[in-house]
Amino acid sequence: MKVLQSHALSVAGRIFRNGRLAHAWLLSGLEGTGKEQLARIMASLLICDEPRIHESPPAPCGICPQCGKISRATHPDLSVITPQGAFIKLSQVHELQKDISYPPLEARNRVVIILQAHRMNRESSNALLKTLEEPPCRTYLILTAPGTGMLLPTIVSRCQVISCGGLEPAVISEILCAEHGAEPGDAEAAARIADGSITRALGYLKGGMAFRQLFFRFVALDATRRFSLFWDVAKALAGNAEDFLSGLVVIRSAVRDMMLAKSSPGEGVELFNPDYSQELERLAAAADMETIAEYAAFLDTMERLCARNVNREMLANSMLRFWISL
Repeated sequence: MKVLQSHALSVAGRIFRNGRLAHAWLLSGLEGTGKEQLARIMASLLICDEPRIHESPPAPCGICPQCGKISRATHPDLSVITPQGAFIKLSQVHELQKDISYPPLEARNRVVIILQAHRMNRESSNALLKTLEEPPCRTYLILTAPGTGMLLPTIVSRCQVISCGGLEPAVISEILCAEHGAEPGDAEAAARIADGSITRALGYLKGGMAFRQLFFRFVALDATRRFSLFWDVAKALAGNAEDFLSGLVVIRSAVRDMMLAKSSPGEGVELFNPDYSQELERLAAAADMETIAEYAAFLDTMERLCARNVNREMLANSMLRFWISL
């Protein structure tokens, strides 16, 4: 099994070897960069009878009874919490608190993985905070989230934070071909604009290619004629959550190309969308760098709002107004 976050796992390994284990960990980084895989490896290290923590990166032994039960997803001392619908609910946190009030049943430690912890609502966040303030003995919590700013500061302050960087395009391309049957050319194009995220690359492959053609046809028009395509682009973007996220990948790639064209005009920089270089250079010339950077940050906000089930049509309209103004 290829470890996607080998550097972050090595960081965790050094902490394990030093014996400075926090009772709560936060794995922070973009969706689709291997945080869940890392969380499960760290959980295995905490539960395994003979973890190989002196290897680089560290690894569970893979042969002890604990590892066997983890591989079969039957270990009673490992729990994984995921959102139910849009949120991780208060009832889920209460059930977690009930479970960890008892000592581990079989292993030396109990581990709870909370995936997409940023999707806890305020009530569940406050309930979890009580557990983090007084963690049970021999119990460890591992949270994942796209960024520390998406959780209550009081939760972040009680966690050991490990940053998970984006994946290299070559790694993403390899995974897309080997595990998802993508054609090499399509995989390379998706990996190039995915900003280090397999999730974004998959979204592009599923629906982003058609949206990319429509979007660049839209921005290639002069400012007055863009109105004629505005609602078509907005409808395509707001179709469903997958359409929205794959469209967001395309728009982000265009924004990054504009920033590259703006910062290095005429230097032959490598763009994510080289086949639309003339359109992107023209758009870059129509806006200052500060405005483009603000819009890039605005797109991050739109992604967070989509994850919280905010009306996608409203989000799509807000995102596309920037292009009408150029």
